Amino acid sequence: MSESTLRVFGAPHRYVQGPGALDELAARVAGLGPRAVLIVDAGVSAFLAPRLSGDQYLEVDLEVTHAAIEATLARVTAGPAVVVGVGGGKAIDLARAVAWRRGDPLVTVPTVASNDSPAAMAVAVYDDEHRMVEVVQTGRNPELVLVDTAVIARAPVRLLAAGIGDAVAKKFEARSCRAVGGTNQHGTRGLRLAAAIADACYETLRTSAVAGLAAARRGEPDAAFEDMVEATILLSGLAFENGGLSIAHSFVRGLQAVRGAREALHGEHVGYGLLVQLALEGGERAELTGFLEAVGLPVRLAQLGLPDPTDDERRELAERCVAGPHRHKTPAVVDVPAILAAIDVVEGRGQ
Repeated sequence: MSESTLRVFGAPHRYVQGPGALDELAARVAGLGPRAVLIVDAGVSAFLAPRLSGDQYLEVDLEVTHAAIEATLARVTAGPAVVVGVGGGKAIDLARAVAWRRGDPLVTVPTVASNDSPAAMAVAVYDDEHRMVEVVQTGRNPELVLVDTAVIARAPVRLLAAGIGDAVAKKFEARSCRAVGGTNQHGTRGLRLAAAIADACYETLRTSAVAGLAAARRGEPDAAFEDMVEATILLSGLAFENGGLSIAHSFVRGLQAVRGAREALHGEHVGYGLLVQLALEGGERAELTGFLEAVGLPVRLAQLGLPDPTDDERRELAERCVAGPHRHKTPAVVDVPAILAAIDVVEGRGQ
C-alpha cells in the first residue's frame, strides 16, 4: 500500500470529564509510570496545589518558546516519569514538549476550555511576542485527558467563549480539507470519522453553547455546560487533528501580528478567520455571524482591537494568511486580492 492511500486517526488513550474529576488524578496517574512530574500553570497553582500531588512540582509562567521548553526540560530530574500538564494551553504545551523530548507519557489537566490543545499531539511554538514560529507534531497523544468541569466553570467566561470560537470552525475546515483532498495533522487524508466528529462538534455547540455559557456565569455546571466543554476540548481536538485545518486557522497568522488584534485570544482569532473563510467560499456566513455574536465573540476587526485598519495592515493580514500552512486546503481561490475581498465582505464593505 502506498503512503498516499493511508488514512490515520489519532486520539488520547483515555478521556475523563465531570465535576470532581481532579480527585481521581493521582490514582489514574499512578498506573502510568513510576513517578509524576507536575508542570502547573502559575495562574492556577495557588488554588489547585492542595489537590495536586506528585514527585516533582514545577510552577511555570512562560510563553511556549524553544528557550522556555529547554528551560523547563532542564528543571525535570532524571529518570522515567509521567509528565502531567495542569492549566491553560501554555502549561499544557510545555508539558507536552517536555514529555515528548523525554519519551515520557503525558497527562493533561486543562483548567480552562479556551482551545482544543489538551487532547492533541501538537505543540504550538511562539516567539517572545507571541507570534507563531512553528507547530511541532510530537506523534503521540496524551495517555489521559482529565477535565474537572467544576474547575472549568471557575474560569472567565471570555475564555470559554474563545474555546467555542476555536471549536465551531472545525466543521467548516474539515469540510474544506475533504473537498480538495487536504491532509490532516498526521499528513494523511482524513477518515470519515473525523468529518463526523467535526459535524458533531458544531451541532453540539449550536445546541448547548448559549445555555452552557449561562451556566458558567452562574458557576453551576449543568448538562449544557458539560456538552459545551466536551465539544470545545475533545470533539474539537479530534476534529482538527484528524480532519485538518483551513483558512480559518491560516488567517490567525495575520491577526497575531497586527496592531491591537494580536492581543485577542486564539479562539477569537479563529472565529473571525472562519467568517473570512466563509466569505471566501460563499458559505453560511450570516448564520455563523449571529451565532458568534450570541456567544460574545468578535465579528469585526474593531472588536478584535483593530479599528480602522490601514491599507498596509489589511494587506499584512492577507499576505500572512496566504503564506500560512493551511491556505491551500479549500476549494476557493486563495490569493491576496481574494482575502482582501473576503475581509471587506466580513466588514460589511463588499459583496
